[in-house]
Amino acid sequence: MLAEYEEQVFNAEVKGDSVKLWKYTSVENFDKRQDGDVVYYEKDIPQNEIKMLFSINFYTFIGDKNFVIDDIKDNELKVICNDGEYALSHSFKEFEHGLWSADIPAEKFDKLLMIKCDEYSDRKIVSELNFEQLKKSWQKYVVDMCPPRN
Repeated sequence: MLAEYEEQVFNAEVKGDSVKLWKYTSVENFDKRQDGDVVYYEKDIPQNEIKMLFSINFYTFIGDKNFVIDDIKDNELKVICNDGEYALSHSFKEFEHGLWSADIPAEKFDKLLMIKCDEYSDRKIVSELNFEQLKKSWQKYVVDMCPPRN
């Protein structure tokens, strides 16, 4: 789960009336922690001070076929599909029973969507993005929320 707090996005975990926030870049007035080689900054915040708790999902479409975006590399999207017939006829590789993935050039897709699900209200905010907006949002909501890779 993610949270908006003081104009920033954080990883979040609800703990009673508070929310534990953390991220992997330095944050003023947050406690520095270390778990092995991973350094992160965390703080417990009263839940009523959190602007929004939410999850983010990214989807793309080719015609009426929709795919979950699993990664972005250069100008390609790694997408996941659960339609075996479509996947097999389009050179997808099965990586788990019933799920297939493929790396596809971004220009092949008709539409790119980001869906932000508000955990407080179950409201969904759907944004249609161009490829540059998708890459920026992916960086903000996915890459920056993960521990750095060595």
